[in-house]
Amino acid sequence: MTGPTLAERRRNWVKLSRSKSSASNLSNPWKTKVPKESETSSIPENASVQRIRQQLEKFDLSSTAPIMTVPTSAPKTDLPTSALRTLPERKRIALVAHDKRKGKLLEWTQKWCEVLRGHDLLGTGTTSMWLREQVGLEVEGLLSGPFGGDQQIGARIAEQRLDMLVFFWDPFDVMPHDSDVKALLRIATLYNVPIANNPITADFLISSPLMSQSVQCQLPDTKQWLASRKPTN
Repeated sequence: MTGPTLAERRRNWVKLSRSKSSASNLSNPWKTKVPKESETSSIPENASVQRIRQQLEKFDLSSTAPIMTVPTSAPKTDLPTSALRTLPERKRIALVAHDKRKGKLLEWTQKWCEVLRGHDLLGTGTTSMWLREQVGLEVEGLLSGPFGGDQQIGARIAEQRLDMLVFFWDPFDVMPHDSDVKALLRIATLYNVPIANNPITADFLISSPLMSQSVQCQLPDTKQWLASRKPTN
């Protein structure tokens, strides 16, 4: 019986070495060759790596000081201080409603028609026309909302020529003058004007005993605001 030839022994040795290598890789698939420090030191650094290294060297990592500090006092605000304004017994009331809410405003004004006659009323274009023709109220007509009526009411508020805002806006629709609507609500809030956006809130306002009384309210002191904005030497 003759043994394996030299070629057969060589092929068996290659198969055995390959099987050992694959078994080693399977037992430790994450094993990677870690370059020695002498190998990495010979690799040149580009400019970006050098800048990062220089920035890191500026930090004292041994320091225990906190990275962020929490302020112990409230930050200073640059808001105007308050002034006083007297709302007269006969209030100046703006009545505004979007198209799908005009019916609700008509119902509300008919309910409180006699009370509203004791005050000065104004409204945007279509709304004021409907209130005059269908309810019989004397209402000063301004421009329609999309044509600047909301901005006219906002100007009245800023000039302290309006005491109450009844604005039934549509929560389900986006208006082409939506920015004007937001600006009107903002300026009314800033100047502390009573606002009713739905019938029940309007009921609470119109039925209040303050409706027939002079009332003092706070609003921004615009004169002091301007004085504080003057340049300093």
